[in-house]
Amino acid sequence: MIISLEGEDARMVSMWAQQFTGVDRQYASIDAYTVSSADYDWFNKYYETIEQANVAIRKADQVNNRKIRGMMKVIKAQMLGSMAALWGDIPFTESNQFPLIKTPKYDNQTTVVYPGVQTLLDEAIADLGGIGTIVGTSDLFFGGNASRWIAVAYTLKARFYMHVGNYAAAITAANSGVSATANDMLAKHTTGTYGTDLNLWNAFLYYERGGYMDASDS
Repeated sequence: MIISLEGEDARMVSMWAQQFTGVDRQYASIDAYTVSSADYDWFNKYYETIEQANVAIRKADQVNNRKIRGMMKVIKAQMLGSMAALWGDIPFTESNQFPLIKTPKYDNQTTVVYPGVQTLLDEAIADLGGIGTIVGTSDLFFGGNASRWIAVAYTLKARFYMHVGNYAAAITAANSGVSATANDMLAKHTTGTYGTDLNLWNAFLYYERGGYMDASDS
């Protein structure tokens, strides 16, 4: 999930929002909107994030650990909602059902995906209030604190309600969401060692593709 939210798609969005400028090689082309669907990071989102969350949900169901199931549903909802925000219509109702469904249909962003994400977040909130435990060392964000996951779920609900213009529902959800910076959901970049836990922006700009984009004309 961290790779998906800090990686290539985040850089593309920042260029198209004129926070950065693509100035060299393929980034000069991306800056001019010369892209195809193959340029977008589908793999990390659908396979390395959502499918792995599905595996964890199935294992949590086997031992009736609702808190783990809820945490994974928050991760799925964040990823699916972010994809809807980035790309519009996406596979949702038929996604991650290979080999039963090999070519999932694209669902409508506003009538299917966003409502489905809200339902997923409601389920996550209910599950996080249920039985089970989250092992702290396995929770990179909150050290096993289910209450902080619930707050994140409400904040995500507010974000996605904003996307569809339901401002009253967004305010209601936000009032139960993250209320202090100490409870923000942040990637843990600690030692800053390249190849392990270094911030992916830093890795790209200084170790991998220096000069590909900068802040000129931002």
